[in-house]
Amino acid sequence: KSTRFHNTIEIDDRDQTRYLSKAKRTPPGIERYDRRIHPVKHGPEVEISDYRYSFDEHSDWAYATARSSEYSPLHSRAVVFVRRQYVVVIDMVECVDDEEHSATLRYHFASAWRDRIGVRADKGTTIITPLEPRPSWQIHVVGPSTVTTKLGQGWVSRTYGLKEAAPVFEYAHRGKGCRFFASVLLPAETDAGRIHCRGVSSIAGDEGGRGVSISLEIAGTNIEDVVVFGGNAAVLRGPDSSSDGRFFTRRHFI
Repeated sequence: KSTRFHNTIEIDDRDQTRYLSKAKRTPPGIERYDRRIHPVKHGPEVEISDYRYSFDEHSDWAYATARSSEYSPLHSRAVVFVRRQYVVVIDMVECVDDEEHSATLRYHFASAWRDRIGVRADKGTTIITPLEPRPSWQIHVVGPSTVTTKLGQGWVSRTYGLKEAAPVFEYAHRGKGCRFFASVLLPAETDAGRIHCRGVSSIAGDEGGRGVSISLEIAGTNIEDVVVFGGNAAVLRGPDSSSDGRFFTRRHFI
């Protein structure tokens, strides 16, 4: 139920929707539910706005903004299925005041990956990958220039009351203003053949837009994909591209 146990961004170490525990021994930081003073166990519910999605000939995507009553920053997330070959997740944290706020991105993994995942930095990108000669997947994360990363231990539960130790990755930043995070989730194989990522970099689009450039090799062909969110993305439209004015994707064969 807690935000920190999901693959999303936690802001100011608080749940997106307030959760009150009924347990006699509540977890650290969780308030215990008391029906005498709490009218409801959960809430207020997060307010979702600007929700939209698209399925087109190039890429599928969905987008929304969440406003929580627990903190002031707004969290917008876009999930893009690029060419139906791999996934890009773009997170924007918009601070509406002049205060410092923390933003922590987490990815949770199955218990089978315990002690089998490694994290490394490469030219401003953090890469999470299995510790095997031919990795079956990779996650590349870019964001603010000053972040702290950690591969720690969490847990998963397939049966009520039974927990299994499992790895969890954290990518955290504290500061003022807007923050941009982008994650590129890559399988080892696509329908077109084996995929290899040569690099991911953050880019600035038109009129405040932000995005990523992804350098790939798919079945021996060198490719650069660009995914931009926000600003006037429509001005970037061109051959082999897709845009709705808010999002833009383009593939360039090198």
